[in-house]
Amino acid sequence: MDQKKLGKDLSFWIRIVFLLIADIFGIALSYTLALWIRYDFMMSKIPSDYAWSLVRFLPVIIICSILIYFIARLYHSIWVYASVNELIRVAEAYLVLLFVNILLSFVFSLPRSVYLIGFILSAISCLVVRFSYRFLRYIKTLKVSNEAHDNVLLVGAGQSAREVLKDIHFSNHKDLRVCVLVDDNPNKLGRYLDGIKIEGNRYDIPRLVDKYKINRIILAMPSASAEDKKAIISICKDTNCKVQTLPGIYQLVNEEIKISRIRDVEISELLGREETSLKLDTVYQTIQGKVVMVTGGGGSIGSELCRQIMPIRSNKN
Repeated sequence: MDQKKLGKDLSFWIRIVFLLIADIFGIALSYTLALWIRYDFMMSKIPSDYAWSLVRFLPVIIICSILIYFIARLYHSIWVYASVNELIRVAEAYLVLLFVNILLSFVFSLPRSVYLIGFILSAISCLVVRFSYRFLRYIKTLKVSNEAHDNVLLVGAGQSAREVLKDIHFSNHKDLRVCVLVDDNPNKLGRYLDGIKIEGNRYDIPRLVDKYKINRIILAMPSASAEDKKAIISICKDTNCKVQTLPGIYQLVNEEIKISRIRDVEISELLGREETSLKLDTVYQTIQGKVVMVTGGGGSIGSELCRQIMPIRSNKN
């Protein structure tokens, strides 16, 4: 357990060191390029005074930037899952750095355009370094999707579906590829969730199964009523696809929604009501020593009753 924790801590610090090195290089390159651009991409035109000022300016802006990055928690996010929140933090960091650049412009003798261009290039560098994690993972996901064995139709386009998509995209589930979503909310029709189109409602499932060669359907609607689940499962069963579902909403409280928690649909879920639990011991005592007549014994229910009653009669004898 300690070794596992040590491995995670080591991975965390390696990632931070990598980001630090990339940031230092990106900031230094950004302001150097800014001065180069200012003088028409010709190093020979750059005055020696400006070149020397840049050498003195770079350590200051790098230290200020790194400190602000730490305060803005740009080294603590999981950039594989980078989203709008991380983008907002980068914007907040560079809003502060804008004032830092203005103050430094009164200290170091560099052309004003160098501060502006360097500031813009530095911001782009910061975003590229961080969102490259997600981009590279996305490229890997595309490759994995092409190797997938199961084409998946996801029923539901809410938060649970988004969590399922995230877990498929950023995990090692190489056998799954979500092709399409359905949702009964008409306002979602034609829209996209994490790049996957919502192409219809429950009644479009058979059509979409044929269109995308679907062989697995996942119900991502843990809070749906029993009646809705029953109706949707009935539709799905007619497609001959493997049908799976998430646990109930109460089982998911304070827990992450992961593919590993998805289970096959149980027959009891087709009832549309709570499953009745029988006290078999009481039933056995009731019929022991008695002659039992089963009406409709030739049918599926009657024949099953006969099969279960016969061992009890045999044990009695």
